[in-house]
Amino acid sequence: MNMRLRDFPFCKIAENVAAINRYKNTIDYASLAEAENQPDVVVLQFDNVSPNRENVIKGTYKLVAPLGLVWKAEGGQEVKNCIDFLYSPAAEKIMADYGAFSALATR
Repeated sequence: MNMRLRDFPFCKIAENVAAINRYKNTIDYASLAEAENQPDVVVLQFDNVSPNRENVIKGTYKLVAPLGLVWKAEGGQEVKNCIDFLYSPAAEKIMADYGAFSALATR
């Protein structure tokens, strides 16, 4: 499958990179999945540690912000099914195909 976020029109990565490049010395933040493979983006190390999957999982790269999901408790079976799916190997594979990974990988 090997898809990346840039393969989808709703992701404005190219426009964001162009906007950042218009201003000298601009610093921005993005997800690792968004920043990877962007030729005009310089991804900075923090404390001499590169932001890559291995370092995030090991906990040696510290500038990490997890994505959280919130739902109503009374959501019913549909919500339970969604949550069960998000913790499944199938969802893990989809995230990997997009260059991301779940918090489960860091446990």
